[in-house]
Amino acid sequence: MTLSLPLVLTAIFPSKRRLEDLDPPLWVKRLWIFCLCGGMFAFFAQATAFFPILPVYLTERWGSTAPVGLVVGAMAAGVLMLRPLIGIALDKWGRKPLLCLGLLAALLIQPLYLLAHSPEWLLPVRILHGLSQAGVATGSQTLLADLVPPERRAAMMGYLAMANTLGFAFGPWLGTRLYQAGGFEQFIVGLLWLLILGILLSFVLPWLPPPQKSDFPHDGTPSPWSALLYFPVREATFLFLISSLLHGGLTTYLPLLVAETGDFYSLFALGAVVVRWALGQWGHRVSYRFLSTTAFCCSSLALMGIVWQPGWLSSWAILYSLGFGTVFPVLSAIVSLAVPPEQRGRVYSLFLMGFDSGMTLGSAGMGSLLGFAPLSGLFLSWGGLGLGASWVAFRQFARPIPVVEAKNS
Repeated sequence: MTLSLPLVLTAIFPSKRRLEDLDPPLWVKRLWIFCLCGGMFAFFAQATAFFPILPVYLTERWGSTAPVGLVVGAMAAGVLMLRPLIGIALDKWGRKPLLCLGLLAALLIQPLYLLAHSPEWLLPVRILHGLSQAGVATGSQTLLADLVPPERRAAMMGYLAMANTLGFAFGPWLGTRLYQAGGFEQFIVGLLWLLILGILLSFVLPWLPPPQKSDFPHDGTPSPWSALLYFPVREATFLFLISSLLHGGLTTYLPLLVAETGDFYSLFALGAVVVRWALGQWGHRVSYRFLSTTAFCCSSLALMGIVWQPGWLSSWAILYSLGFGTVFPVLSAIVSLAVPPEQRGRVYSLFLMGFDSGMTLGSAGMGSLLGFAPLSGLFLSWGGLGLGASWVAFRQFARPIPVVEAKNS
């Protein structure tokens, strides 16, 4: 292995050279993947650190009448509204600029939390925080798809998803410790250092120009969003929405159905990390059809099993982690293969909106059905919906997944 300083400097700093022209050695590619996963771990750890702290801070500072739900949910609203615009910018300006801007925006937003004089003042701050998350999450997925060859996409998406999951698990723990040690000010300072780490790691990522035009696999002149109308992007986006709907319903209403659910969430998070690590090791050796079908079957049986045998909650947590931990990396890899590189940012933005919409429908939307059916009946219905999704995956992904890459000339 020969270390080439000019190659590293060319890859890191904004030379806007194509990946084929750089021709980096394997160790450089691995460095890029490591830095991308490390940056996403740092970002999602700071984002999720607010989960246990912000409601407590709002209540302690402004009393029980503070609009906790509105302030906490404003970030998700920002993510949902702005993903399409982020997708357009990713395809027009490139991946690294939006990724770095998202991390920098999150860094600049943190002090604004300390300057808030009322809960209402925090609403635009949370929306801006959501904008940064939309840029970072969509940009990281799209950049990874550009860096990794098609045959390794599912494996590398597994590693990136694992890093995100670790960030989700570590963030609330870190936020609680920081808040207990020095209050909200110490909490914000700790998150600033975490974001600085993410920004430093992002500097190592290559600065690639926007992708060249590709040969679109369908007849006619496509619009920028038309990939969503065709196989397999259409199916992957629909299945991701269904998976997110089931996940939103489970995480919201499980404590109302079963007592002592703390172990379920811990086991589920740990299982999802292990599953995504395994996908990183061996995901490229298994067909997308088998992985997606099996994933939905596991999630569905876990939802039904919680109703049938609530005493086996730990077993259902592990089974559910097998399903949900597999769905995102696999469906994300399918989308990356079938979408032209110059449209990936826009299509990924709508694909990820499926998660935002599904979580909203599963938590807030499904609550309206509680007046018509018992909660146990809803869990069984969600399980049946998941089995229907597994049939869709088994039937539709029997066809070969088209691979669309940029032209070499």
